[in-house]
Parts: sequence; structure tokens; C-alpha cells
Amino acid sequence: WARIARNSRKSKATYQSVDEKKKKISELTAELENTNQRCEVYRSNLLAVLKDMEEQKLKLSVKDDMDRRIRELTNELESANRKCEVYRANLLSVLKDIEDHKQQLSIKVQNIKIITMFFGLDWAVRLFLSLSDDMDRRIRELTNELESANRKCEVYRANLLSVLKDIEDHKQQLSIKVQNIKISMKDGL
Repeated sequence: WARIARNSRKSKATYQSVDEKKKKISELTAELENTNQRCEVYRSNLLAVLKDMEEQKLKLSVKDDMDRRIRELTNELESANRKCEVYRANLLSVLKDIEDHKQQLSIKVQNIKIITMFFGLDWAVRLFLSLSDDMDRRIRELTNELESANRKCEVYRANLLSVLKDIEDHKQQLSIKVQNIKISMKDGL
């Protein structure tokens, strides 16, 4: 009886650690998804800015540049709204998948309870430990993938900020040139 009581305590500890691991997997999966989405936004913005810079080799007047930028921002806003709808749909899909996964886990727990009744507690504990090892491996994989995605996201973000700073500096230089031309035209009249 003492052995069964000890195994019962181990089983409860395994239940707790399995639940904690399931929770950790869910948290890491959600955080990875958010990071990948953020990374994709930074990457697409950086690519859009770089593409725009390549296309805009001609120097535009400040007013034309502002009008163009307003159109671009309007297009970006519309694009962001479309992306938001896609992300919302993806989120609902992920939530449904999580709910399905929870149901499957509940069924597995019920099956393990049945297995415990028929085959004994030792066999069920070994089964739980093998499931626990798979969860530990999945947690490590998700953690590594999340760290990689965070690094990639940070690189895109830094590049985007650098390009936007260069654009702002160029805009200020153009503004100064326009002011100088206006002043020289007033002096000439």
C-alpha cells in the first residue's frame, strides 16, 4: 500500500507538471505567433520603404513629397486594416485549435485513468513521464524558435528605424534648400 501511495503522489506531481508544461507550451506558442507577426510587419515596412526609395530617384518638391507620403500612409493604413482582419481570423483559428487540443488532452487524461485502472499505476506513471519528455522537448523547440524570431524582428526593426531616420534627414535638407531658395528669390525681387 505504501508503494501505491508513493506512486499516487508521483502521479499527482506529474499531473501538475504536465498541466504546467501544457500551459508553458501554449504561452510560448502564443508569444512566438505575436513575435512572428510583429517581425513580418517590420520586415514588410522596411521592404516597402526601401522599394519606395529605389523608385523615387527624382527629387520632388516638399509639397509633392508630402502629398505622396500622405497617399502612402493612407495605403499603409488600409493595408494594416486588411492585415488586422487576417490576424483576427488567424487568432480565432488558433483559439479553436487550442480548444480542440484541450479536448484531446482531456480525452487522453481520461484514457490514462482507464489505463491506470486496468494496467496499474506504475505503467500509467511511465506513460505520463514519456508524455512529459515530449512536452519538455516541445517547450525547448518553441523557446529556441521564439528567441530566433525575436532576434530577426529586432534586426528588421533597427533597419527600418535607420531608413526612416535617413528619410527624415533628407526631408529636412530639402526643406532648408526650399527656404534658402525662397529667401534668395525675395532678395532678388
